[in-house]
Order: sequence, then C-alpha cells, then structure tokens
Amino acid sequence: MRLMSWGPPPRQAAWAVGLGGASPPAYLPAAAQLELVALRAELQRLQAELERLLAAPSASPAWPPPASLPQPPGPVGLPPPSLPPPPAPVGLPPPVVPAPPPPAPPAPWTLPAGDRWEAPRPARSQGPAVRQGLQGEPVRALQARLRDLGFNPGPLDGLFGPLTEAAVRAFQRSRGLAADGVVGPDSWAALGVTATGSVRPWGNQAPPTPGEMVPGASIPLVSRQGHQMHAALARDWDRMVEAAARDGVRLAITSGYRSVAHQQRLWDAALRKYGSAAAARKWVAPPGRSNHQQGKALDIANNGGAHAWLRRNGHRFGFSQPMSWEPWHWEHAI
Repeated sequence: MRLMSWGPPPRQAAWAVGLGGASPPAYLPAAAQLELVALRAELQRLQAELERLLAAPSASPAWPPPASLPQPPGPVGLPPPSLPPPPAPVGLPPPVVPAPPPPAPPAPWTLPAGDRWEAPRPARSQGPAVRQGLQGEPVRALQARLRDLGFNPGPLDGLFGPLTEAAVRAFQRSRGLAADGVVGPDSWAALGVTATGSVRPWGNQAPPTPGEMVPGASIPLVSRQGHQMHAALARDWDRMVEAAARDGVRLAITSGYRSVAHQQRLWDAALRKYGSAAAARKWVAPPGRSNHQQGKALDIANNGGAHAWLRRNGHRFGFSQPMSWEPWHWEHAI
C-alpha cells in the first residue's frame, strides 16, 4: 500500500489486499474476512487523516505518529517481504577484478665477495705412527681399541711388543690394509679412534753414539738409515738393499746395534710386560745375550712384502732368520 503518496491511493492497491468492494470476498475464511473488515476501517481512518493533513500544508504533520495511535496489523500468516537484489545493468558484463600478482621469489643468497664456502669435512681418526719397540699413551689407546674389535694385543700396558704387532697385522689384513704392523694414518682411520700424546722407545732409551763399543770387544760401527751396525754387515746390507729395490721392495731398519744399557732397558720393560724372565726371554734377550749388542743383528720392517722377500733371498747375502716367531729379526753370519 502507498500510504505516503501525495494523493489518494488507487483502488487497484486496495483490491490487491482484498479491501475493494462493500464486503470481503466470499472465498476467504471467516477469520480472514473479519481481519479485512478491520483493516478497511483503519485504512479509511488513515486516509481521512491524510486528507486533513494535506488540506493544511502550513501545519507540520505530526510525524512520526504518537505511540498511542494503533498500528496496522501485518498480514496474518505471511512472512516479511524480502527485497530482491538490484538488477545488473542490461548488456554490461560483470566487472572483472584482476587477481593480485604472485609474490616475487626471494633473491638468491650469495657469499660476500672474496669468500669461499667449502663443505665440512668429517673428522678423521688419527694418531702418531707407532710400531714395535715404542711405548706411550697412543700405544695404550691402540691396544684398547684392538681388544674392543676382537684382536688380542696382550696386556694394555702401552708397550708395543710382538703381541701388539701381531694383533695390528691381523687387524690390517681384516680391513684390506697393508699388513706391515705399523699403525699409520690409514690404520688409525680404520680403527676409528684418535690417539693423543707422544711415543718413545721402550725404556726411554737414547740412540747409540758412533764408536760405542761392546764390553770386551772393539767393533767398528757404521750407520745406515739412522741405525748403527757392524761394518762387515753393512757391506752385505747395501748389496741386499739394491737387489730388493730392483724387485720393487724397500728394506727399512727398525733396530740395529744396541749398547748394554739399551738392551738392559728393553729387558726391564719386557719383564714388566710379560711378568717373568721365562716369558720375556722369548721376545727380548737379556743383556749380553743379544746379537744386537754385537752389531750383527737387524730388525727390519715388513714394507711391501719385505719379510717374504728376505725369506727367499736373505741367505744370498749372509742373512738368516733364527727365530721363526720374530719375522722382523735377521742376523748376519759375520
């Protein structure tokens, strides 16, 4: 209904709500007909009030109406009207909103000028080179590690003796290394342990001085590879070294002439290591019983199969191996 227009509402609107005519339509229920009668009466009153207000334009309409005025009841049983959305302009496509641009990728990180990055390298197990005849904390660490890996190095006393060397050789063979009995960088890395500290010869002995004599004899000593030996032995040694080199084998001395004091220190260390003179005697001769003191015995490292070469060729140069359990010990028949 258009109650706020500036003229009387058309009769079409009244008929639209069922108010036209003298009486309500007969097809409505009785309750609805009573409601329509009441609405028609109220509409007539409001229309009369509107005509009165329009007849006096100078007077301000009393709007909004007082609260005491009765309000027209809403349609019975009908939901409140819902307003349809405004129609889109005819012939125009809906506006296209552009999608926001994707975020820019982060700038690649670069090193400052002059810097260089290197991948961290894994720590490599290491320790000083140790071999038979040396002692110290690195030897003790070596013995402990060999025992942990199932190789028997003998007592954990820090003395690199024959048992420790045998365990080292067995370990090296099991890892595909050269079984020379010398623990160097490759063997330390395979052992997986880092040993610190220094090593020294058994008994902390010093190297013999040139011209040192064996008691009761006058022995001419000469030096080869930093070790002293009898001069007659040295001549055959030189020939043997040259012959081995032609076969691609390098002979290296680990021990030569020993003084009485030197031999005594080795003997004392062996007694501590093996616990008795009988056990120590197998590996170290007591002072006065070793051919090292005569300058005619050498201990030779097993570099690149040196011991096997000596067993095949040593006799050609006057050398023999008197003790089968000491493959490094060779004596000369002076």
